[in-house]
Amino acid sequence: MTFIESTNQAALDKIDELRKLGLTAHISLPQIAVIGDQSSGKSSLLEYLSKITFPKDIEMCTTFATEVVMRRASTFHAKAKTLLMKGTTVATVVKDILTIELSGPDYPMVTLVDLPGYVHTRSTGQPATIVQDIENIAETYIASEKTIVLAVIPANKDFETNVVMQKIEKHDPMGRRTMGVITKPDLMDSGTEHKIVDVMSGRKMELELGYHIIRNRSYDDCQADISVEIACQKEKTFFNKKPWNDIPTNDQGVKSLRSKLQDILYDLVEEEFPTIKSEIRNKLAKCNEELDILGPTLDTDQARRALLVANTNTFVDTVRPLIEGHYSLLEYPYEHYIRAKIQGLNEIFSATILKTVSEAKFSKLDIGGTISKSRGRELPGFLQHEPFVALVRETIAGWNKITKAHFDAICVLLYDTMKYVVERELSSRLAATFHAAIEQFVHVCKKDMYKQADTMFRSEQSMPTTYNHYFTETLGKSRLTHVERKISTSWERDHYGKYTGQSVLNIVSPFVSTSNKEYAIEDMTLAIHAYCKTAAKRYIDATCLYVIEAILFEDFSGRAREILNNCPLEHVKEPKRVSERRKELLNVREKLKAAVKKF
Repeated sequence: MTFIESTNQAALDKIDELRKLGLTAHISLPQIAVIGDQSSGKSSLLEYLSKITFPKDIEMCTTFATEVVMRRASTFHAKAKTLLMKGTTVATVVKDILTIELSGPDYPMVTLVDLPGYVHTRSTGQPATIVQDIENIAETYIASEKTIVLAVIPANKDFETNVVMQKIEKHDPMGRRTMGVITKPDLMDSGTEHKIVDVMSGRKMELELGYHIIRNRSYDDCQADISVEIACQKEKTFFNKKPWNDIPTNDQGVKSLRSKLQDILYDLVEEEFPTIKSEIRNKLAKCNEELDILGPTLDTDQARRALLVANTNTFVDTVRPLIEGHYSLLEYPYEHYIRAKIQGLNEIFSATILKTVSEAKFSKLDIGGTISKSRGRELPGFLQHEPFVALVRETIAGWNKITKAHFDAICVLLYDTMKYVVERELSSRLAATFHAAIEQFVHVCKKDMYKQADTMFRSEQSMPTTYNHYFTETLGKSRLTHVERKISTSWERDHYGKYTGQSVLNIVSPFVSTSNKEYAIEDMTLAIHAYCKTAAKRYIDATCLYVIEAILFEDFSGRAREILNNCPLEHVKEPKRVSERRKELLNVREKLKAAVKKF
């Protein structure tokens, strides 16, 4: 064996080792895949190339891929790996590969993957999906850019309608990695041989690797069980006749095909070898990354506790800046800037409460009727206390409902953001557990806020009280403004355009009259408006500071950690699909590590 042959064989052996490791599903390997109809002569072709006899049982020949590894050696040696898995029958299409290793002095250095022959109908005992199953297995090979396709085409069948050529047109439309192998030329009708000459010339479909023609063993040859050597001699005699001898000798016969396939595979391996090394390392890196994301197994309480604590810390450290408004510490969308959103909601809440004490709202109150119905023992001219209390209560009656709606909006915002953090930052194994925990956290906080809001609202409704000078100042200003408005609209002038003393008297006298009901109602309105504005400002500040901030956000970190860290450990588990995926990745990683060592 020459140095070049030795080097080529070493490269091919490394590729075969990767295939033995079961990495074909993860690493695209250079290979020659043999495809064809079930009766295309694939088995005879493989017998010619490998010099061994393959089973002719129809069911066995259509259920799995067969890898034939041929290497040059001083003596003949053959080895086959067991194929069938437990519970598998010969009529079932399986994805396992039967590997046959052959070595001897006359073997080419070639590895072929013989794919199940395409079938068009289902035989008795075969699964209903066998036609599609075989197509699926074949396409996993021929779709790869690193696969040279050996398309076996019987000469006695129509070329254009052959299913193999249809698959080539789909997966290798430019014909860059396909070689056509014409079989059974001896079965053609006399006078139609020119059709094969047209195919071989590329007039039907041009293939970059060209076409090759062989003569399969005839029925009589098979019955006589003649050797491969004798069959090759008969093949040579056949191609020495017209019109077959017009075909270049390099494109006919199994002997030249062996040499051609060996050269094609050498070139492919040499071209792809560097990329395979890189692909193995990249796959290993991605495998490790995914395993890091999945995290360690959760088969002990210690592992569950460690995962719980680590994710709790990550959760708190992420949500806290969003609450405190330190957004530059994170890269999060604006809709999850909690502090900014809370500020906006508080402003809406404030405007809504203040709207309930606007002048427009007081115009709808039946102040005169309430004064008549609720008057106490006050002397005429005094502000009546009981009607005042009743009217204040009527004015602020909607505050509790508005407040709880505000709490609901804040809690939805907080929950949505915390849920987003869980899904974005934390282990998927804790998603369900943390979702339940943060839902409980928000529920408890909202319940406490409702309770505090009820207490505050009862206090506001119990008895109007304030020590804020804003009330007296507002009432004084309102009365002054009211008088000014009356003066500007009621002042009378004489025929000379001058204000008269009588007009001044007409304006002032109602204010000093203790029996004027109209002005009593107006003064009550001013008093209620001044008090309710004062109470509203107090209520808004207290709600935002002593309820929302105190209950939701004060010591958020400590309360969140307490709830999350106390999640039951039995709830800290992962979905079955995650554990199965980790197991699969660990298996693949070991194979990839072994592959790295081989390269």
